[in-house]
Amino acid sequence: MATAKKTAQTKLSHQIWDRIKDIDLELFALPDQYVEVNATPVLDISDTELHLLLKAEAVLPQLEEKLRELKWDRNDPTKQLEVYQKSKFVVVKLASVD
Repeated sequence: MATAKKTAQTKLSHQIWDRIKDIDLELFALPDQYVEVNATPVLDISDTELHLLLKAEAVLPQLEEKLRELKWDRNDPTKQLEVYQKSKFVVVKLASVD
């Protein structure tokens, strides 16, 4: 059981969710609008990409802006999160930027 839990925590999709879920989104002039409040992760689709279901379309532009500002690795500025829409999901994945 401990092995399965450890494996889940090392999946990149889980790492991405853990990193972004507490990001504050400036939405609807309301306080406490975090990613976790406005998006539901679907973690069993891919190990390397995080799939999200958004609660409102207005979340997407704010999410894109906040994730563009996020530095994934201070030692490697070429790595950042990429956000795109795929069917009913918003996909967040780690990408290299030239």
